[in-house]
Amino acid sequence: MFKKKQFDDILIVGSGHLAQCIIYSLSKMNGTGKVTVLSRNQAQCDSIVTTANVVAHSNGAGYVFSWEQLSDNYDNLEELIIRSQPKILLNCLSLQSPWRLGLDSKWGQLVANYGFGSTIVFQLPIALRISNIIEKYKLSSFYINACYPDVANPILKQLGLPINSGIGNVAIIDELIRNVLKLSSDTNLQIIGHHYHVNQIIKPPEQRSEFPRVWIDDKELYDVPDIIKNVQLPSSSFINQITGNNTAKFINNLIIFRKLTLNLPGINGFSGGMPVEITDFYCKLVLPESVQLSAVNQINQDLERREGIVERNEYLILSESVHRYLGQIDQLLSKPIRLDNLSDYLLDKKNISKLINHNHQ
Repeated sequence: MFKKKQFDDILIVGSGHLAQCIIYSLSKMNGTGKVTVLSRNQAQCDSIVTTANVVAHSNGAGYVFSWEQLSDNYDNLEELIIRSQPKILLNCLSLQSPWRLGLDSKWGQLVANYGFGSTIVFQLPIALRISNIIEKYKLSSFYINACYPDVANPILKQLGLPINSGIGNVAIIDELIRNVLKLSSDTNLQIIGHHYHVNQIIKPPEQRSEFPRVWIDDKELYDVPDIIKNVQLPSSSFINQITGNNTAKFINNLIIFRKLTLNLPGINGFSGGMPVEITDFYCKLVLPESVQLSAVNQINQDLERREGIVERNEYLILSESVHRYLGQIDQLLSKPIRLDNLSDYLLDKKNISKLINHNHQ
């Protein structure tokens, strides 16, 4: 039996660096609500929640933070979500931090060579489990996935599971361009961009080859390379400060206003990032008049391939070298795998343990 429901306004799954940036940014916002953090790390969460509550009180914010203990293999995730019944459910928990992919390991070298998409089997499991819980209990939570939403969210959609939005990526580009051009927050800025483009802007200007498409007031800008030539995004977790602040504003505005126009990744399970209007937690794409959704989907799927997702139709296909490496964890991952079989595999607790405990050499 589940314990008594507590009805959170915001439930955040995970307490890593990105989650912390979101929590601390949220503690400075002018909204009001109950925020619960789910984590396996008691000492870390005690510190995070205490700090957030002190900062919130100091700033006159109305958010109150608490936390709940996740079991080692996330066995109690379902119980905690059902008890929470959150308005907004934000997943920041993957089985592998992107900031721990050093080139001193074979795995890190493979990801560097073939693209971040190679890590999808580590980014997807918790997002998938949460989506299954929402579907199973028909929850009305607005579900945001922070873990590689440009690719993970479309997979959830392909599996017939609920997903509303992602964060970061195209939203980072949004903040960057607004800063460079000194645009106000109410300027109609529309961006078609992808996680791949963020990696491009992390590179020095002379090494960049592809750029997001950008419109202001429905007029496309054709000089995006020149606009951002003097800025370079950080290649470290410092970039989480941008996403943390942007996400806190997004969530805070959802709680307060319920009507927003912004650029986000993985909207309703579509690939990559696009402009969206959100009214009463309903997401509606608002593409520029000259752009067709089918063309945007094709562009973003092409960018997925550059990030190592060879195909994700009926089967998930990664590069041969990546499949060979993943075969060390489980033979099932050593070759292309049907998406429904991948879903069953990633929902199995024994397999979660294999992925968590694998020592990347």
